[in-house]
Amino acid sequence: MKDLMIDIETLDTLPTAAVISIGAVYFDRKTGEIGDKFYARIDFEDACRIGTTSEDTMDWWNSQEKSVREEAFSGVELAKDVALRFVDCCVDGVKPWGNGSVFDITIIENWFRETGVKTPWFFWNVRDVRTAVDLFNINPKNYTRDGVHHNALDDCLFQIKYLCEGMKGE
Repeated sequence: MKDLMIDIETLDTLPTAAVISIGAVYFDRKTGEIGDKFYARIDFEDACRIGTTSEDTMDWWNSQEKSVREEAFSGVELAKDVALRFVDCCVDGVKPWGNGSVFDITIIENWFRETGVKTPWFFWNVRDVRTAVDLFNINPKNYTRDGVHHNALDDCLFQIKYLCEGMKGE
C-alpha cells in the first residue's frame, strides 16, 4: 500500500500552524482495506516553539468537549522525534492524502522544515480528499462515523471510509 491518509490537529489555520497531533493510515483506495497506522501527540510547548497559534483556533479548541481537548493536548513527545518516527513509517513512493489542498499536507510539510526533517514524499504524489469528494459527489454526512471527532487517527479512518466507498459509488 502506498496511499497514506494523513490528518493533523493544529493550533492555527496558517501553513505555519503548530501541530499537536498526527494520525496516518495506509489504505487501498480501490478496496478500502486498512493497513499500518501511525498516531502521535506532540508536547504543547514544543509544538508552539516551532509553529504558530491563533486566538480563533484556541477559542475553537476551548469550545470542544473536555475529553477531546484532553486527548489532543496530552502529548509528551518532541516534534522532531515524532517527525523522525513518521518518516520511518513512510514507504518509498508514498502517496499522502490530506483533507484540503492547502491544509494538512501544506502544514505538515512546513512542520517537517521546522523540525529539520526531510519531507518523505514528492509534491507530485500528494492527493486531496476534498477534490475527490467534489469529483465523485461524495457527501461525508451519508457515512457512519466511528471514533471521536478531532482525533487525528479517527479522522483518518473516517476520511478513508467515505473516500473509498464514495469512489466506488456505494
